[in-house]
Amino acid sequence: PRVWKRVGSTWQVQPGEVGAAEILGLISDRDGTLWVWRGNGVERRGSDGTVSTIAVERPNQLLQTRDGRYWLASEVLHRLERDAQGGWRAVEHWRPRRAHTRLLSLFEDADGALWIATDGDGIWRLRPDSA
Repeated sequence: PRVWKRVGSTWQVQPGEVGAAEILGLISDRDGTLWVWRGNGVERRGSDGTVSTIAVERPNQLLQTRDGRYWLASEVLHRLERDAQGGWRAVEHWRPRRAHTRLLSLFEDADGALWIATDGDGIWRLRPDSA
């Protein structure tokens, strides 16, 4: 499968392909970067055509918060951050109480707290700077 981008009144194919794995979700961040997640990780597709991959098992949702940080829900809450080589990595930030619980959805409230919906451990409100 290809990635298409609207340029003016036409559609143009972008460099690279998204691969054949099932696409579970996508967002475009404030900088116009496309983030695509599937069962084996997340792709970051820059507007300049660069593509980087972050390996994470079974991601469910990606959220960019007002402060510019990226959060990824899977079986744990990951913070996505730059590594020393300029790439991206997923750093575990929080884990639910029950084993084998999946984090399904993320929401940032007006106070900057993250709300995390799970598939068996309720809804959690987390202050990222105090976790």
